[in-house]
Parts: sequence; structure tokens; C-alpha cells
Amino acid sequence: MKKGDKVTIRDNSWTKSAISGKLIHEILVYGDEKGKKYVIVETGCSFPAEKRQAQDCGSGSSFNNTVIQAIDSGKVVFIEERFLELVPLKHKIMTDVELDHGCFLFGNVVEISDRLYKEIKRVTQN
Repeated sequence: MKKGDKVTIRDNSWTKSAISGKLIHEILVYGDEKGKKYVIVETGCSFPAEKRQAQDCGSGSSFNNTVIQAIDSGKVVFIEERFLELVPLKHKIMTDVELDHGCFLFGNVVEISDRLYKEIKRVTQN
């Protein structure tokens, strides 16, 4: 994952959030936060973990290594990258396109996956 990628949180047992100037442990995956989209602000960080996080990881140390920001609210969250999931890219395309009197385009707009979009592009460029 890299800066600018859009992600969702699939597990956040050890996240921290910056709320009212304080860094607090917060469960985001349940309730209102489930399925919300975030953007990666920074990767490769070493924000200290809670004691339980380090103990549960077995190594004695663990770090929240990624900073993400909620797209809708701007909330900043410190989390381990392994708890994130990339939001699949989608593209909108128009099918059954018709030109009416040379001025207006008509057709059906559909969303397709990034994989299908790249395959269509590959085929049409050859």
C-alpha cells in the first residue's frame, strides 16, 4: 500500500485515533465506522503500540505503521497496515452510445472493475 490509496479497516484491535487533541484507543470497525473509506496519509511509521498489542504479537514490540484519514470526517487514525484492505478501483463507462443530431450523447453508464477495465483497454489497444 502507498500514500493516496483508498482503504477500509477490516480489523482495528490496536488502532489509535487523534480525537480532541488526545491519542486514544478506539474501536472503529463496529457501528458507524464500518465500511467507511479512508485515504493513506503516511506509511512506514513507528508509532508506539499499547502494551497488550506488543504482548499479543509475541515479539515484545509492535507498531502502528500507517496513518490514514477518514474521507468523510477527516478523522486521523494510526493503525497497522495489516488491518487495512484496499478499496477496489471501479471505472464508469458508457455502453450503447448514440449520438443524437451530432450534439448529445446517450447511453447506459455502468461501473466495472479495474481488472475488467484494464483488460478492455489491453484488447482495444492491440
